Amino acid sequence: MLAGFPCQPFSIAGVSKKNSLDRKHGFADETQRTLFYDIIRILKAKLPKAFLLENVKNLKSYDKGRTFKIISEVLKEPDYITFDQIIDVKHYVPQRRERIFIAGFNKGYYNKLSY
Repeated sequence: MLAGFPCQPFSIAGVSKKNSLDRKHGFADETQRTLFYDIIRILKAKLPKAFLLENVKNLKSYDKGRTFKIISEVLKEPDYITFDQIIDVKHYVPQRRERIFIAGFNKGYYNKLSY
């Protein structure tokens, strides 16, 4: 499964804009936070062998890392092992754009992984 969820609640520019408009950001954002939970719902229902999620690099440090810790823990609940890496996609597209990629592998299918 490949998915992404709105980055505006976690990006530096998005948070700055929301602060200037006195709006909530991160998982407190009522409209943009819901897609992440839809991804979790689908993972639990379909249990794909693997998934790959993509978002802004600031997701990892947003809220002093607390939000990313929650995301990591929730992604492991349906019995997945996860890995994350920040990659500058300038090697693949003609722009510098650092993104975080989170890969998860279903332990039922990949039980020989060392973790």
